[in-house]
Amino acid sequence: MTVTSSAGSDTETRADILDVDPSATTLDPSEVQSFDIDGQTLEAASQQVIVLMVEDVTQAQIDAVFAGAESAGAGVQAFDLDFRMIQLTTTAGEELNVAEALDGLDGVSIASLNFVDTEDFNIENQNTKGFEAWQNSQEAKTNIFTQIGAEQRKVTIDSSFTGGYWVDQIGLEDALSALEDITLDQSPIGIVDTGLPATQGVITESRVSRFNFRGDAITDDDTFGTGEGQSTHGLNVAAFAAGDTATAQGVNASSDVIIVDVSSFSRPLTLFGLETPIVRTFMSDSTKGIRTAIEEGATVVNVSLGDSSECSDSQTVRLDSRRRWRAFKSSAVNFARRNDANMVFFRW
Repeated sequence: MTVTSSAGSDTETRADILDVDPSATTLDPSEVQSFDIDGQTLEAASQQVIVLMVEDVTQAQIDAVFAGAESAGAGVQAFDLDFRMIQLTTTAGEELNVAEALDGLDGVSIASLNFVDTEDFNIENQNTKGFEAWQNSQEAKTNIFTQIGAEQRKVTIDSSFTGGYWVDQIGLEDALSALEDITLDQSPIGIVDTGLPATQGVITESRVSRFNFRGDAITDDDTFGTGEGQSTHGLNVAAFAAGDTATAQGVNASSDVIIVDVSSFSRPLTLFGLETPIVRTFMSDSTKGIRTAIEEGATVVNVSLGDSSECSDSQTVRLDSRRRWRAFKSSAVNFARRNDANMVFFRW
């Protein structure tokens, strides 16, 4: 599109004011399905395809994708120009065919399914699993842990961070001591994760604002589950990043914290033919969550999501999975760059 610049009669080609319809109103997934892709069995939204365009996309390239989608029997649900993301709807069973038809088009960064970024977060189970995996690796080298009892093998993090295995393992006390005489920047921190409980007790409430991935403000307890099954991953990340209480001393107690919950929204999804309220975070959810954090003022955004490959997978499977995941997140990184924000992707 040719426009006249504010400086006068000079003209320039602008890719950020393209004539695009429909608007950026994405469709929430209603059904989750398993797909076999590159040696992995992955969950994704049924009847949806996501197309990410290159940063300097042109109107002609977008028009070609729209035409290609129509030719493949898909409909254009939404186009989010900020993220260069097109959401398509397809008939059941045609998702992979539509993605394959569009993936090689000029200007397309990746065309693929609306994958599940993560099923849920259960910090107790995750930490137990992580500890046992580390411990087992040590036992393979030495018998030092052979006397550790079964109960000790079920180590979990206490949500108040008064100590514990992981605090010692990452050298947190030494790191905090090194920060004592340093004045840290007060830039708002965005945490795209699970929610922060109303009774969180790790950050002064006046420093915290809560949103769901759609950008709606949250004023109540927005974690899911109860007891040992409650989601507390966002609580732990927030405490490490910015805790300011006697029991939770974080890295930067000066910054405000913008919590964006991308996983507490329990929607009725159809899984194995049964409709049930289930927690799934899709690629489209995490994308909207990152947008919300940045638009609400975060200049540093932590996203505790990673690719779905496992250590037991082959090198080819791991590489394919990571490349696909990075391609999906490149749009978020570019959006952050245009808005002077930094992205931190971390998965333990």
